[in-house]
Amino acid sequence: MPCEMCGKEVPRLRKVQIGASVLEVCNECAKFGSDIAMEAAKGEPITSGTAAIAAPPVPRTYERMPQRQRDALSRGDVELAEDYSKRISKARQGKNWTQEDLAKRMNEKKSVVSRLETGEMRPSEKLIKKLENELDIKLKERMEFQVEASKKTVGTGGVTLGDLIKMEK
Repeated sequence: MPCEMCGKEVPRLRKVQIGASVLEVCNECAKFGSDIAMEAAKGEPITSGTAAIAAPPVPRTYERMPQRQRDALSRGDVELAEDYSKRISKARQGKNWTQEDLAKRMNEKKSVVSRLETGEMRPSEKLIKKLENELDIKLKERMEFQVEASKKTVGTGGVTLGDLIKMEK
């Protein structure tokens, strides 16, 4: 294996910090830096430079909870309705409010309401809740995907690529 400093072929390399760089070098070139394995063995934490990246990870005292795997097209997920802009506009007009009236009630700018109603802007979760409360509407709905070829709802396994191809035809 070649030394990253002098290029000499050697059977073993040592990981050494030279300046701000961590290199794998031969024993002769190792004298120009400090051995990373020795620093870690001493128990002295390496806190700066690229050596901090190369230092062994600190063991965690907690375990991450396994997350439920979800299919992007899984059945029954609650998503923002495709016609959210029409729902907002219709509900606002039904209350005889101007865009400015709705914006004031929600403590938002008129331009935000305008962009929502034209579909230029997709509302955040916080904004969805404000809109639903002020207008007494539902902007989220449970999404169910159907395979047109068989005219039945996709099972719990989710939508496959084959199902999508059939939907396109």
